[in-house]
Amino acid sequence: MLKLSTFLFLLVLVMGVSCKEIDKLLTFEMENSQIITLDSGFPLNSSVVSLPMDITTNSEDEFKNNNTQAEFVKDITLKDFKLTITDPPSQDFSFLKNAKVYIALPDNTEEVLLAYRDDIPDTIGNTMELTSTNVELDKYVKAPSFKIRTETTFDKSVTSAITLRADMKFNVTADPL
Repeated sequence: MLKLSTFLFLLVLVMGVSCKEIDKLLTFEMENSQIITLDSGFPLNSSVVSLPMDITTNSEDEFKNNNTQAEFVKDITLKDFKLTITDPPSQDFSFLKNAKVYIALPDNTEEVLLAYRDDIPDTIGNTMELTSTNVELDKYVKAPSFKIRTETTFDKSVTSAITLRADMKFNVTADPL
């Protein structure tokens, strides 16, 4: 009886470790970059909401390049979200108090908070990492497109438009073909 229970314990242990290792083997990254323009002239301490922007995905190609298909993808999460000011070159993010990025389906439904940054310091520089909300993104990234919008609060005046590059990196876990 002791041998049987030891065997069953070891079998369950090996299966648990094996499943985690298989998931690691079937996990890959997808990247997407977009340009966002923030206009100037907004009042201080006011929230500024951008219009939703259409983001075309190349998810089908990414899935194919990683030997899977959309129906086999079982988990997509945001790994990194980085904003970089590209114009004007001397601008930094010290004009922001906080930033939020939302994601929605192409018809603007099922909007959820994707990433955020609160209490942005004056010493932030021109690159800023946002914190992922770890929301499940399967239905958004599997779609041919999704929408993102930003909500920002300015704590300093901005005298000219600012161009940002938003770099998103997603972790994708899929079953094999």
